[in-house]
Amino acid sequence: MQLATQAAISAAFKTPAVIRMFGKKEPKLLRERLSLIERDAKLGKLSKEASDRQRVEVLTALKHLGETLSQSELELIQRLTLDNIDTTDFIQVSDYKEKSQVARAIVSQEVKDNKKD
Repeated sequence: MQLATQAAISAAFKTPAVIRMFGKKEPKLLRERLSLIERDAKLGKLSKEASDRQRVEVLTALKHLGETLSQSELELIQRLTLDNIDTTDFIQVSDYKEKSQVARAIVSQEVKDNKKD
């Protein structure tokens, strides 16, 4: 169980400092880290891609710790996360119950098929 938790954390977070702060449940330090990332980005010490990736990591950690994020922080996570995902194979799921059930069934079958491989 502990190895599975460690693997999930490692997959979500790449920066050792963020992993450490997340593991110790230190939201104040994560907020400080976020401020430093934003400062370094403004000073040109970090590329846009690096600062975006690090900000998403910190904000995601804060979110998983149950911290309240501002609307702009939530939008940043969503925008930057979706920018890095290939959505060409996504299926539009509507509020209609039948279509949602069909989409879930398709996804469920794909997951089962991938587990067999």
